[in-house]
Amino acid sequence: MNEHPLMLEGWLKFNEYKWGFKSQRLKLSISDNGPKLETVIYIDKKGRIRMPRLNPYLPIVFYPTSTNVPFKLRYQWLSVSKLLVDEFNKRGLGNTIVLSPEITDVRSWQWEGFLADPRYTFYLNLPINFSEVDYSVKKNLNKAKSNNFYIQRDYNFEAVIECLSDTEDRQDFDYGLTKNDLELALKLLGEENLRCYIVFSPDGEPASARIVLKGNNGLAIDWVAGTKRKFLKYGVSDYIVKFALEDLANVGVRVFDYCGANLPTVQNAKSRWGGELKVFYAIRALNIRTFLVFGLTWFKSHRRNFWRL
Repeated sequence: MNEHPLMLEGWLKFNEYKWGFKSQRLKLSISDNGPKLETVIYIDKKGRIRMPRLNPYLPIVFYPTSTNVPFKLRYQWLSVSKLLVDEFNKRGLGNTIVLSPEITDVRSWQWEGFLADPRYTFYLNLPINFSEVDYSVKKNLNKAKSNNFYIQRDYNFEAVIECLSDTEDRQDFDYGLTKNDLELALKLLGEENLRCYIVFSPDGEPASARIVLKGNNGLAIDWVAGTKRKFLKYGVSDYIVKFALEDLANVGVRVFDYCGANLPTVQNAKSRWGGELKVFYAIRALNIRTFLVFGLTWFKSHRRNFWRL
């Protein structure tokens, strides 16, 4: 079955168990033979559409009729995306909803008064073309290899949590994942779709870990990753990416979504692998809460100069 990683049944069940929302598949069309749109939404206890934590996007798949005429394709998209916007209006939004990068036309939302903020990620075509990879990446790969670090697909989730926790402490955020959560995700998704990679030091200590969600449609999404501070200088973060990309290519993945490039440090690390910069959109309802969040974000980014204004 040709399924997006975020539309896999196991992924839906994981989100229901972990976050307490109800998943619902939507198939929207204005006629039986017309264009169609498929997506998955999550509903909270108040009946609102919510984006669960650690879900990078609301996956949307658009099925146009058999035409290559540009204006017809645009019309078809606007007609079915309007149906999804109607769902947004009817149910309300519990938080910001992020549309998958395949959706580049968000006018249906804007015309209904929603805010659409652009965000960015990188798509890497697989197998990776190393002529497009920066020299610093290749240098890190050689460094990790020469220092005898080794990588394997491994479901030692205690080791994974060690690496994630170190990164959480260093960067002051929280994935909100436990060993039991990861074991549940594996049980629901299986090793084919939940692919876990761990780099070990020569003496067997976990140095870096990465988990990737693989769909059955040629797409894989970088889900969570962490590297211990003391091993950063050995290039293990790039070493594990290379291994993951090669493994994914070997099982038929054609596109790897590096999942976010919106902070300067993240952009610098991910852009070195080449790839295509892709825009995606965060949809927010226009209300008082939106203005408060915007004001708080602005203040945090300008507080150093706030009293000079």
